[in-house]
Amino acid sequence: MKVLAKEGQILCPGDAIASGEDIKEIEGTYINGNELCASIVSKASIKGDNIRLIAMKGAYLPYEGDYIIGKIIDVNAPNWYFVDINCAYEAGLNIRDASNQYLDTERYGMTHYFSYGEVIFSRIQKVSDTMRIDLTMKENGLMKLNGGVLMPFNPNKFARILGKDDSMINMIQEKTNTKIFVGMNGLAWISGKALDIKKAKEVIEIIDAEGHIEGLTKKIEDMLKKGEKK
Repeated sequence: MKVLAKEGQILCPGDAIASGEDIKEIEGTYINGNELCASIVSKASIKGDNIRLIAMKGAYLPYEGDYIIGKIIDVNAPNWYFVDINCAYEAGLNIRDASNQYLDTERYGMTHYFSYGEVIFSRIQKVSDTMRIDLTMKENGLMKLNGGVLMPFNPNKFARILGKDDSMINMIQEKTNTKIFVGMNGLAWISGKALDIKKAKEVIEIIDAEGHIEGLTKKIEDMLKKGEKK
């Protein structure tokens, strides 16, 4: 493997980091031919052949297929809800895509199903060339999120918060007695008792700030066992 990037180099998506037939993907990268390329805005940490990307803060860019958390900000009868999805562009949710079941808006009205300020977990169905974003909730697991609190995080830390096979987020939920949804758009929704929510938020804040540091999983495990910050 030939390392192409330099220590401390700021990388943009598509920048080549290394090349060779034996390259393997790491967090924040993808393979294009025989090159390892950055998929996020990041800083390169290189020690010999050991490469790690440190994600930089950045705004969320929506892509088709992303699972996101959003807040209803407007209702345009008879068909559309408009949703803040924590990016420069708002999204639209058509009533036909809002549920697997038929929603009778003539009988109950649009706000009977989703009203101003309510939070939803949905999937981005389409992003047009002009950044028109259409959402869908016609899939198992997509739903309105009642109660709970929202907290922002760096969207580039989404995978780190989930962990391998959802191991990190499952551990946080189990140890804090909370229910957590994490959106790829940099929003987490946490439900539970006030002190449990506070503990879960503290853990996510640490992952957000230190997700690039080795030994983080052990630190989180110790923190959750003792119930206090380290």
